[in-house]
Amino acid sequence: MIETYEYFPDAELDVLDAGKHPIPGITSIEGWQSVKIEDNGEPLVALQKYRGRRLAISPQYFIRGFREASFEQEIRAGVFERLLLAAEALPSGYRLVIWDAWRPVSLQKEIYDRYYARLCAQYGALDSQQLERLCQQFVALPSADPSAPSHHLTGGAVDVTILDEFGQELWMGTDFDDFSEKAHTQYFENEENCVTEQDFLARRNRRILHDAMRSVGMFTGLASEWWHFQLGTQAYGLQTNQTALYGIPKSKSIGGVR
Repeated sequence: MIETYEYFPDAELDVLDAGKHPIPGITSIEGWQSVKIEDNGEPLVALQKYRGRRLAISPQYFIRGFREASFEQEIRAGVFERLLLAAEALPSGYRLVIWDAWRPVSLQKEIYDRYYARLCAQYGALDSQQLERLCQQFVALPSADPSAPSHHLTGGAVDVTILDEFGQELWMGTDFDDFSEKAHTQYFENEENCVTEQDFLARRNRRILHDAMRSVGMFTGLASEWWHFQLGTQAYGLQTNQTALYGIPKSKSIGGVR
């Protein structure tokens, strides 16, 4: 059963020195499958039931017509608390937007298969192993293995961006699931890639997002996706030298995983 969880911080965090702090290097998650899981049993939170002034939901895969996507979004309770705090850390008027959170294996497979097909059409000369390596730079293999579940299947991974005071998404240099070099988290930290005003704007906005997420602690991103953050997953455990807090949620295990 999905629990409804509402949390309002007693005090806002200090407003950050917006966009001035470079995004630090992100540790590789290669070999994350070997990290031990000791699930803490946190429930999933139904995000649509939360009504808050600093947090918004925009389920991108549902909006984009993925067959296995759902309008409903869920996340682990501990992650939800930190998302609320991260939203409060944003500059006044800004809101944190959740694009995607808990994800069933069936949707992970659909995302992987669609991107693999796109790569086949674009790089027809590559063999299957080369295509798989290229695909996995951006999309994790679908896995319901209890010892190594896909990141989003744990409920500890989330894809986010920011809305401004007019309800428009901040320019981040790429759209969601862009899967290009520009989507790499630190792309605009390279001065050679900051040429136009739009480039500098994207760098500023990415820094604001990453500052807010890091300010609440324990969020680690992916080097290849500026929008992706994790807490308690095996990848998080690898990057922070800790045991993973989240496996497959009980409400989604055995017959519950699609």
